[in-house]
Amino acid sequence: MLDVLKKSVRDADLDAIHKVGYYGYHNLSAFDACYKYVAEVIGGLPGVTRVLEIGCHRANLVQFLPEPYEYIGFDVSEVAIEEAKMRWTSRRGVCLFQASLETVFDTVSSLEVDVVLSGNCFIYLRPETMVDCVKEYCERTGASYFILYEIDRVKSGSLVKAFELVSQKKIVLDLPNEVVAKRHRKIEVYKIK
Repeated sequence: MLDVLKKSVRDADLDAIHKVGYYGYHNLSAFDACYKYVAEVIGGLPGVTRVLEIGCHRANLVQFLPEPYEYIGFDVSEVAIEEAKMRWTSRRGVCLFQASLETVFDTVSSLEVDVVLSGNCFIYLRPETMVDCVKEYCERTGASYFILYEIDRVKSGSLVKAFELVSQKKIVLDLPNEVVAKRHRKIEVYKIK
């Protein structure tokens, strides 16, 4: 694990996050239309069979990914991961574990995937280290695509710049009105290689 990831996470009350899950979102059914749309976007990407979701909460995306997609999800919240494991116990190809953004590569040595998906997670990185962190994730996962649907556009401006520096192409998709969940308005797809 590169030290840059460990030094990059902004100060946050991680104990509180562990206890209640990010923002207390244990029931994310309000986001189902968004997850369904994201699954459709993933389905349209050539050669994608393995998906990694950073900050997966209860892994709601799984219900919209048809088999034989393999799904790997992690979250800092043990509560959310335990709920996700109970929900998806019988689904083949689903791997869920508790880890944080900066320690995931200490937890799992290899995360070779085709696409990485991240909701409101990378904004916790310090802006001055974001480019190095994004590069690290792209290199360590071998992903061809990275999909972002960050809620906090103010904090994530440096995140978008970081992805633009490491990607070959950026596609911004406006979510249809019936799909918009909370403040998610756009999905950004970055072609990494």
